[in-house]
Amino acid sequence: MHATGLSDFGDPAHAEGLDALMHALRNNARLNFRGRLGVKRHIVHALKQRLLFHDLRKRSPGMVAGPLLPPVIVTGLPRSGTTILHRLLAQDDRLRAPVLRELLTLVPSPSRVKRGLNELAFWADIAALRFYSDLDAKHVTRLNEPEECMAALATTFCTPYYWLVAPNYSYLQWYGTADRRAKYREYHAML
Repeated sequence: MHATGLSDFGDPAHAEGLDALMHALRNNARLNFRGRLGVKRHIVHALKQRLLFHDLRKRSPGMVAGPLLPPVIVTGLPRSGTTILHRLLAQDDRLRAPVLRELLTLVPSPSRVKRGLNELAFWADIAALRFYSDLDAKHVTRLNEPEECMAALATTFCTPYYWLVAPNYSYLQWYGTADRRAKYREYHAML
């Protein structure tokens, strides 16, 4: 990819989800111009992060090979209180819950300006979602607040994250039957 100078995306398991997403966007999405630009920006950002993260793993294998403390896993149906439980647990100083900014940008740019521009773009996306939908009524989202794994899994293209970015039933149907083992192996390395 030209923007990073890298070409190795690592485990090709992400390609199936990317193909399903692109097919859904081409054939079923009803997005206006702003929506298409936003989705494109999210996909390009996820691909860049995938390239950068895989490159970092190759250059510093010890960084992701160390022991990982057993995670506290919160699971449940949507709208059942999992987010509030996750955020309550994140208040414990003995636990570490990544904030949304960290999950969206696994490998931050060394340039302070680029980091600031990325954060501004994500802030604008969140503000637009809050303005055009009832996002805060469903799920309060802030860049510097603890967040669940869905955003980090954007780089795997096997996540309901893309349903939030551009609701599309054919992608959601694909996701419902997708094998999730590869994405959780990657998530382990991300953590």
